[in-house]
Amino acid sequence: INENFNEVFVNGSAVELSDIEYHILLLMMQHPGKIFSAQNLYESVWNKPYFYNCNGTVMVHIRKLRVKIEEDAQNPQKIITVWGKGYRFGKNEG
Repeated sequence: INENFNEVFVNGSAVELSDIEYHILLLMMQHPGKIFSAQNLYESVWNKPYFYNCNGTVMVHIRKLRVKIEEDAQNPQKIITVWGKGYRFGKNEG
């Protein structure tokens, strides 16, 4: 991530992200290994109160982000789902 220009590169190639996708990725990369619940992500990135129906919004953005930055979005190695807890940035340990 080049924070000065809000740019993201994967394997040397620029990747176009929406503002929301960029801010999710930036937040997670600033805290590698930390588990973010959907509520944590929503309140941190959208800056709005979280309601349960916001969970789907977070899931859609995570899915779109994975398609753009993962080699295999179906088997993510960068944005990992921690079942029952949320998401974390980092290598899959399980």
